[in-house]
Amino acid sequence: MTPALQKLHERKATLATEVRSLSDAAAPTEEQAATVDAKATELRSVLDQIERTEKVEEVLAQAETRSTASVTNAGLVVAPKRTVTATALKPLPIMGEQRGFEIETAEAVGKSLVDLAHGRIREIRAVTASTHPIGVNDTLEPDSMGEKSTLYDGRGSELVAHEMYRGILNVINYESVAAKLATWLQVGTNGMYVPLGEDIQEADWYEENCEILPIKPNTKRATLDLKKMGARAQVSNELMEDAYVSVAQVVTRTIGNAFAKKLDKTLIQGDAKIGFAGIVPSIPSGQTVTTAAAGKVTIDEIASVIGKVDPMAGNRVWLVSDEGWTKVMGLAAGAIGVNVTQGVTQTIFGSPVIKTSLLPAKTYAVYGDFSMAAAIGYKRGLTIRSSWERAIEYDQTVFVGTARYAFAVMASKYLAALKSA
Repeated sequence: MTPALQKLHERKATLATEVRSLSDAAAPTEEQAATVDAKATELRSVLDQIERTEKVEEVLAQAETRSTASVTNAGLVVAPKRTVTATALKPLPIMGEQRGFEIETAEAVGKSLVDLAHGRIREIRAVTASTHPIGVNDTLEPDSMGEKSTLYDGRGSELVAHEMYRGILNVINYESVAAKLATWLQVGTNGMYVPLGEDIQEADWYEENCEILPIKPNTKRATLDLKKMGARAQVSNELMEDAYVSVAQVVTRTIGNAFAKKLDKTLIQGDAKIGFAGIVPSIPSGQTVTTAAAGKVTIDEIASVIGKVDPMAGNRVWLVSDEGWTKVMGLAAGAIGVNVTQGVTQTIFGSPVIKTSLLPAKTYAVYGDFSMAAAIGYKRGLTIRSSWERAIEYDQTVFVGTARYAFAVMASKYLAALKSA
């Protein structure tokens, strides 16, 4: 097979996968449908090119055989010996999901981690210019030497392949409640002030030549004071030698899950180590509804929680404990005969439900607009360092991930809580 024909076959496989993936969408948009049509048209064109190219190669092969054949003294035509060309083996497909990575990048990231552990590079550091810490459009910023390379930062340390940074953030984005609810702000220095969102005022209608009254924004501020968060993962050296993909997955999921759990717990419950009280403890008693009977929830109590949230709250959701969701489901079953074995959309009075195990004891649910109530600040950059001597007695390699975050409650009036008696 010629290189040109091999490329056509590879393109055919790629297009077939893309068309199949896009065609599986339950309710494709017009843009997706147009993309499917375009890909299918290109696939038909590639198939035609393959057919034409194979015919040409067949004819050329016959011509080559006839031109190189020899005639013996006896008048016999002898064909030349066939030359067998070895075909390079392609990697076998990887079974199972590689969460946080595209499959083709997981091995490259794993190799970077192994190089880090073996001392071939000094550290892995990802620096982004994203407006959101868990966005999908992160780009590498130039370093002090003006380089955008993912290999060298001009100061003797190595930058990770961008997929490593994105992989950990993908895990946080998938696992973390805080990633979905809070407002994220990029902090340029050690800390910053953010305005409190307690006084959203309306504009008004005016007649001609009438004075337009001023809107005076609240000048009180909440402080985002950055603190360092860290997690350490230890990987057996046997795994380091045997499977690059597994190394990437173990390190990424360990650090990503650890960060996600700590972000959620700190946002919801608070943490004395960084002086943050948490959004649930900050909800005033006047915005808390306590059930009349222990272990039971009524429709009136749920309605009362909704009524205690400021009317200006926009993107409202329910943050519900496992026990609280059980009570709500029991209420629904008793009220309208819902069978709990059937598929149930997780909403309460039309607002989506996010379940968590981190709500404080006896707190069934918190309702409101969390993005208006709380903010999380972050510093650009996620650093991964390694040592193969730190756990030498266990024959393990140690990876340490660090990042800097800050928390602030901006306005508790956009939240209300439902608690058990």
